[in-house]
Amino acid sequence: MKGKIVFMVENDVDQVIVETLVKRLVPSLSGRFRTVPMGTLAGFSVAYIGVIELLRKYPNYRFLVLFDTNTTDVYEIESLQNLFADPMKRYGLFEYVTFCPIIPNLNSWLLGKYQLPVKQFGQKFDFHTIKQVAGRIDLTVLKQENANFRRFAEALQSYIQQQDLHLKKAA
Repeated sequence: MKGKIVFMVENDVDQVIVETLVKRLVPSLSGRFRTVPMGTLAGFSVAYIGVIELLRKYPNYRFLVLFDTNTTDVYEIESLQNLFADPMKRYGLFEYVTFCPIIPNLNSWLLGKYQLPVKQFGQKFDFHTIKQVAGRIDLTVLKQENANFRRFAEALQSYIQQQDLHLKKAA
């Protein structure tokens, strides 16, 4: 696979979870992806500048934007997705980006095996434990029990297959 993937997530906890699970889902991607914590929803609007700059430098990059919906309301989720997609369409970047809304949040991928504490000001998360938990989760069960993770895994596989097809056609 020639292209690289940039996973855009909300925070450093999501970064640890995504990196750990992606390395397990597609071991051949190790070293071929980056995970960038962008902050809350407001931070994603600033991320478009980063996407534009990266695409100018590296036109073979693709972006998977994972964002917590913090809701199960279909209309609110659609509104959030449009909030992200509209600027990408306006700047001609939509084909480079896949949006993965996580309902209600990415921590649900841990299947209740680790509950993140409510973070107090200055408190640090136990990233080592989070990584261990994400490293032990049965991916087959996770795909069966969590539709969001299943969609994320399918989007990732689809991207990899597209890249493989482009490479085969070019050869």
